[in-house]
Amino acid sequence: MKRRAVLISFVWWMAVSGPSFAVAEKTPEALDKQYEAERNPRKRAEIARELMDQRLEELRATIGTGSMLEESSLILEKYRAALERLGPAVREAAHTGTSKSTEVHLRNHIRELENMKISVSTMERPFLERLLAPATQLREEVLYSIMHPPKK
Repeated sequence: MKRRAVLISFVWWMAVSGPSFAVAEKTPEALDKQYEAERNPRKRAEIARELMDQRLEELRATIGTGSMLEESSLILEKYRAALERLGPAVREAAHTGTSKSTEVHLRNHIRELENMKISVSTMERPFLERLLAPATQLREEVLYSIMHPPKK
């Protein structure tokens, strides 16, 4: 009986203090710093994908609030910067697994951006199209690198 009480109190304590043990998701600023410090190209590509995910979430949240996007919107620039980091990281990694996961990642982002484009006003669509074009181009480059790997 005493064991059961100890076990129940331990489980209760873990449930109450559990979030303090959970690994906090890194902020985009922390990911930026980690990207700059990382020397392994495959890990840099992974960090760049995480950063893109977070920037997409920020963009989705901004659109979800109903606030209008502007051409000089900071959130659009941040997403574009994250996308621009992914390209060199994947090229530098030159690893098929990294390229494949990046292609899937970009495909999902392109689909999400297209869905967002449908949900915004016609005045805001060109801003999202300017994000879609480089994402689509990078995806095509990654697909080409998978289909035609460099000769060793």
